[in-house]
Amino acid sequence: MSALSPWSKTLLVACQLLLFNLLYSSPSIPEADNQQLIPDLEGDILFLTDSSGSVSHYEFAKVKEFMVRLLRPFYIGPNDVQVSIVHISTIPTLEFPFDRFRSNSDLLSAVKNMTQKMGDTNTGKALQYAKDTIFTDATGSRAGIPKVLVWVTDGISTDDILQPMNLLKDFGVHAFIVSTGRGNYVELSEAASQPTENHLYFVEVDDLPIILDELLDSIIEVIRTKRLRAYDITSRGFQLNWPPFFSDDAGYYVLKYYSATEPNRKISQNLPGSQTSLKVANLHPGTTYEVTLIPETNVGLMKPQTITVTTLKELIVPKSLSAYDITSSGFKIQWSPLFSTYPGSYVLEYYSVTDPQMKYTQKLSGDQTSLKVSNLYPGTSYEVTLIPKSDVVFITPQKITVTTLKEVIVPKSLRAYNITSSGFRLQWSPLFSTDAGYYVLEYYPTTDRQRKYTQKLSGDQTSLEVSNLYPGTSYEVTLIPHSNVVFIPEQKITVTTLKEVIVPKSLSAYNITSSGFRLQWSPLFSTYPGSYVLEIYSATDPQKKYTQNLSGDQTSLEVSNLYPGSSYEVTLIPQSNVVFIAPQKITVTTLKEMIVPKSLRAYNITSRGFRLQWSPLFSTDAGYYVLEYYPTTDRQRKYTQKLSGDQTSLEVSNLYPGTSYEVTLIPHSNVVFIPEQKITVTTLKEVMIPKSLSAYNITSSSFQLQWSPLFSTYPGSYVLEYYSATDYHWKYIQNLLGDQTSLKVSNLYPGSSYQVTLIPQSNVIFIAPQKITVTTLKDEVTPTQILISESKPHSFKVSWSPKLDSVSHYQVLYSPLRRGSAKSVIVGGSQNTTVLENLLPNTTYLVTVIAQYKSGLEKALSAKACTLEENSQIRHLHFQSMNPNSLQASWEQADGNVLGYKVRCRRQAGPPSLQSVAPQMNSVIVTGLAPGTANRICVTPVYSGQKGKALCKTTYIQPGPHGLQFHCLHCAGV
Repeated sequence: MSALSPWSKTLLVACQLLLFNLLYSSPSIPEADNQQLIPDLEGDILFLTDSSGSVSHYEFAKVKEFMVRLLRPFYIGPNDVQVSIVHISTIPTLEFPFDRFRSNSDLLSAVKNMTQKMGDTNTGKALQYAKDTIFTDATGSRAGIPKVLVWVTDGISTDDILQPMNLLKDFGVHAFIVSTGRGNYVELSEAASQPTENHLYFVEVDDLPIILDELLDSIIEVIRTKRLRAYDITSRGFQLNWPPFFSDDAGYYVLKYYSATEPNRKISQNLPGSQTSLKVANLHPGTTYEVTLIPETNVGLMKPQTITVTTLKELIVPKSLSAYDITSSGFKIQWSPLFSTYPGSYVLEYYSVTDPQMKYTQKLSGDQTSLKVSNLYPGTSYEVTLIPKSDVVFITPQKITVTTLKEVIVPKSLRAYNITSSGFRLQWSPLFSTDAGYYVLEYYPTTDRQRKYTQKLSGDQTSLEVSNLYPGTSYEVTLIPHSNVVFIPEQKITVTTLKEVIVPKSLSAYNITSSGFRLQWSPLFSTYPGSYVLEIYSATDPQKKYTQNLSGDQTSLEVSNLYPGSSYEVTLIPQSNVVFIAPQKITVTTLKEMIVPKSLRAYNITSRGFRLQWSPLFSTDAGYYVLEYYPTTDRQRKYTQKLSGDQTSLEVSNLYPGTSYEVTLIPHSNVVFIPEQKITVTTLKEVMIPKSLSAYNITSSSFQLQWSPLFSTYPGSYVLEYYSATDYHWKYIQNLLGDQTSLKVSNLYPGSSYQVTLIPQSNVIFIAPQKITVTTLKDEVTPTQILISESKPHSFKVSWSPKLDSVSHYQVLYSPLRRGSAKSVIVGGSQNTTVLENLLPNTTYLVTVIAQYKSGLEKALSAKACTLEENSQIRHLHFQSMNPNSLQASWEQADGNVLGYKVRCRRQAGPPSLQSVAPQMNSVIVTGLAPGTANRICVTPVYSGQKGKALCKTTYIQPGPHGLQFHCLHCAGV
């Protein structure tokens, strides 16, 4: 067996991809018009579009449609995806630079409105232009951002492409090439980025949607943002993913996570430096977790990444997934609605039980309760899983097993008809009784087998229009059935296109009535034999087509029995086996009488104009309007304007305030008569007032609006509109009373500019709207930690972090926790520590650090701190006899700021006593002591708000030969 050529290998890969898409896609589910945008993408994408004369207008339109679908999922803006387009022509032309658009809708509108430039196909010059001019700061290209080039070509270039393309790839540009024509495989594979199978696509222009998803995935892989993120979030866990931080074994990761409600129960895990993902499990449902990934290395400092992830609430629902209408190629599934209370969507997965690796996934909306699954293998069991997806709750997936039916296929024959100079129509009997197969159609000129065209067709297709062929040329056509169940031999026929004869269009209609008309045309078969087929159908019901065969010498025909006031599509088709003459088409509308209700009205009336609106009066392009208006006091100043028949509104401006105008709408038609419509409109009086709308109390999330009262004399109200300057599609509108003069606007984004418009509304006067732009403050970073150290009885040190350049100064407030007034200390913005002195010992303080930002904001963080206990004990308590019933107690001065002393005496014989002593005294006379008794004396120092430690002694009093005697029986400090 001979080796396959590069072109054949590419064709084989393309056929395999087409087989995969057709067998396992779900064509029964149309793509949503409002496709969800894909987050976390950032890149500069340049489209190099062939706009030269080698591309037909039809092909150019198909390429634009392909570009719109490819760009629809992207967020557009300076922090997301930017797009630029360059036309390939004689001289490269820039359609728009990278920094032109900030919204997806504006970008798609610009792509749809592109026009073809024509000229030569100088692709190399366009590539060099992209390198020198487009991927630069001048067009908004961003440094350090992934760059992508998508070159859509018909495969033809008049200059060298490899050298400029290699310069672009050396510059870091990822080159994707889509060839819709007969491109040189070797040259294009060398020009595309590697690997070739992910960057080079050969496809017919009509089949561009086949490669859409694969090309989109390849581009997303290049421009996906590299950051820590969480996905597959359930009620019990989530999956983490992050880009590699280490190119070798130079480091490791520390992963920490904890519940926001239990910050002390932190879970930490060390991970190897080669790891880039982790599944976190065994969590609580409906709980918010703080997750931090810390790269650790001895080479340099790497910034940790932190995200917040909330697990879903858990919802238990009964199993309801079931299958019905099972055929050999598919089945229908249905389930009970799971999102009647909570928002959500579904992901449907199914795969053959014999090949679980080939899994197919389909995203479904949350209100969907059924789906048709098709393009399956006969007699095969499939595992089907319905996975509910929600950001609010977790619902357990449901699984069932479904087995498709077996089938037998019978082959039929291939034939060609409707042969013209540039194509023909193929038809064959159905070869697949179910969707268990597909076709590959090949055709090429018999004189040039290298120019082979290949197209993949679905198994239920039984006909195909082949076009864009050469006149008078024989083509070898092969239909190859493909199936995993049976073998069906390929079928071949040879078809020869007709020679082409160009004749001027002469078909016309005259004598038009309400029920018919007469057709005439020039003779077309004066040289060649032939005949005509005339086709007529109503434009509103093309299924009811009337066909009539006419002889080749006929040049006119009477058409009758038609409906009044109806448009008919008339086609005269010359038929010949020798030459091809292009069909001629005209549209003829029978006459009708039309009576329509008056619908002309005016709204949005101001002092200088108003807007007119009316119901459409022409169902086709058979008429137009003339609009006339003039002041009722001066009919000579009439203004006249001609309008198209499909127009239903008009803005009238540059009028005089407080003036009545007569407005007349006059329909004109050669088909019907419609009466004119008249109304009188009076413009509003104009009141000029100074602009007073202003904003104050601006924060990071809100601001206050105020304005002078505008309706003190006339009745009225306001409409307030505001939107972000970066996303004007999200406009917020609020109706306000006429006596209102202020409003607080909140729930805004930090550091964002908002366009605010105050629109006075009145049916009596016109007051011009007022506009201002307000920018919210940036959200400042707050201190996150306070450290208390060097605690002493009368002082301690306060430190905080991080140190912030945006802080003007700090104010440190401190006060005893349950009593006393607060004191404060001012610390400069460059410092993050201070010592608080003159504090009370053994006291708990509440310390608050308030960051005063340069922007005017302030944020605070508090902590508790305690002073140490002071040594407040009395030392060296002594007694000295004074007389038979008294003694003098003396002691050394206590430490600290003593306010005085308390001296307590508990007598064995007699009542206890308590004496207060001034702080400067250190002795006291104790009386009333009876001989022969034991007495306990305690001295306690007194401080502000508390007492110190007491020193006590117990003495025994007895008479002696020399007077009163006492002995210290027991001494203790309390």
